[in-house]
Amino acid sequence: MVKKSFCPCQSIKDIDRDKLLHEFGAIREKCAALREILVPDSEWRNFQQKAKTFSDTVGHRYKVLGALQLGILSKITFPIHHYLMDGDRPKKLKDSYKKELIEHWIEQETPLKRHNKARGHEGKINELLCASWLENQGWKIDNLEALDGDFDIETTSTDNISCSIEVKFIGQEDIKFEETAGTIPIYNAYNYFLFRTYDAAWQLSKSTKKRLALIVFSHRTWGLNNMLINERRINHRPIAFSKNASEGWDAFLNSKKGEKRYHDIDNTLGRYIEQLDELWVMQQHGDLEYSLEKIFKFSN
Repeated sequence: MVKKSFCPCQSIKDIDRDKLLHEFGAIREKCAALREILVPDSEWRNFQQKAKTFSDTVGHRYKVLGALQLGILSKITFPIHHYLMDGDRPKKLKDSYKKELIEHWIEQETPLKRHNKARGHEGKINELLCASWLENQGWKIDNLEALDGDFDIETTSTDNISCSIEVKFIGQEDIKFEETAGTIPIYNAYNYFLFRTYDAAWQLSKSTKKRLALIVFSHRTWGLNNMLINERRINHRPIAFSKNASEGWDAFLNSKKGEKRYHDIDNTLGRYIEQLDELWVMQQHGDLEYSLEKIFKFSN
């Protein structure tokens, strides 16, 4: 079981939601995870200004402020304290990881650009939350990408097996591709699920340990994808993208094929995915709790 932090951020009482930024500032002053990593001093003035003036038609706002309003800020700050801090000082973090944990995504010009940039931040937070979830299940966390590990999470299972894990998060807008007449959104969702699984498998292909991919769906996307998972479509052979997806999906995939890892994805999709030892399908609930929904095992 993960040891609890004694930071005041873990025992937030009632807050005045009409003075949310003021309340957040008071908590930040006492919380090293916020002050040193998530909203460091170099960002604090800009953060306050954006929080006061930023307006967005699709409801984008700083995620830490939203979490405070929902009463779940402690769930974001806890793994920061637990894994990335030595007391009140941050450990030596991987540069790219440290940058992604700061919410620069909100500075992008358009809602779509903000969404795309925000995925990096959400992904890093989810890696830490999944590590905490695994540790609460009795797994031992050996290293993290955040601390310059080779993979998102390096861990030892309850069966004393060393594992390499890649975590991929699928949020609300990730599977929204432009639809055309006669297409069904579920096929886009399935293809995107395979795409993200391939991503994880490609990254894990260099691991000599047991390879686990964790695909985490937000609670907002789970309803659509739950049908796919329960149909166990990924057990069909050969593993391949559905041809019933929309033109929007085709455009998305073609745009990715310019990158080295994706240029031959149609032909290598199944080969990489089947190199995984296990694929875990998880759901992230609205309160940032996690549930393991399905485990798919592959024969190498």
